[in-house]
Amino acid sequence: MNVKGLSSYELVLELEGGESVPIILERYRAPLVIERLVSLLPLRARLFRSSKGDYVYIPLNFPQKIGLSGRDTRLSKGDVAFMAFNQSLFICLRDVIPSYPSMIIGRVKDLSSLGVFADIRESISVVMRSHEA
Repeated sequence: MNVKGLSSYELVLELEGGESVPIILERYRAPLVIERLVSLLPLRARLFRSSKGDYVYIPLNFPQKIGLSGRDTRLSKGDVAFMAFNQSLFICLRDVIPSYPSMIIGRVKDLSSLGVFADIRESISVVMRSHEA
């Protein structure tokens, strides 16, 4: 799907247990990252929980690495960010200071949906797709 004309894009993460988490990506923050991500949809992947439980992340496996033109030094609960170091999309479960260059590219639509990540010990299967699909 072409996202060049869209300013925001709504996706849903569907976890293997049946729960879902809607997220909104804001194209102006990182247009290349979002265009590449959307070109992979629907994306079947593994969602991992960080060792401290500060965030969950999905490795994106882009064919070519993408760098960042800026960097956010503080991330808030519910932020969706892209980490260039490991080419991952991650969702903050609490306020964090990222260890590696990261850029906020969106947010979780409803913070109460973050609770579905509480029971994940290491990883879980996830499908990321357009909200309309």
